[in-house]
Amino acid sequence: MPHLRVEYSQDLASGPELAAWLDALHAAACASGLFPASHIKVRAHPVSQYRVGGEVRPFVHVEVRLKSGRSLAQRQALSEAVLRALQNRVGEAMITVEVTEMEVASYARHDPRSGDRDRPD
Repeated sequence: MPHLRVEYSQDLASGPELAAWLDALHAAACASGLFPASHIKVRAHPVSQYRVGGEVRPFVHVEVRLKSGRSLAQRQALSEAVLRALQNRVGEAMITVEVTEMEVASYARHDPRSGDRDRPD
C-alpha cells in the first residue's frame, strides 16, 4: 500500500522519461514516511483520446489509493508531494492528484514474494 495510478495523455511521455516519472512518484511516496518502500506500487496508464476543458491538452492525473486511517493533514501532504514530484517533469501538462481512502476491512492482498497475505501499512 499505497497504489499510485498515473493516467496521462499518451503523447506526453514514453520509455525512460516515463520510468523517471514513476521513480519520482515512488520516491515522493516513500519520503512521506507513511509507507515502507517495498509496499508502494506505481502504475502508468496512457490515454489516447481525451479532452481537458474541451481541448486536446496534455494532462497527468495521479490517483493515490491507500488504506483508511491516515489523517487529513497526512493525505494533504502526500498529495502535495506527489504533485511536486511531477511539476518539473511534465512541461505544460495539467497535473491533478487525488488521494482516495480504501476501507481496510474490504482490502485483501497476497504477495508470494514476501510470504504474507496481508499486513497493515
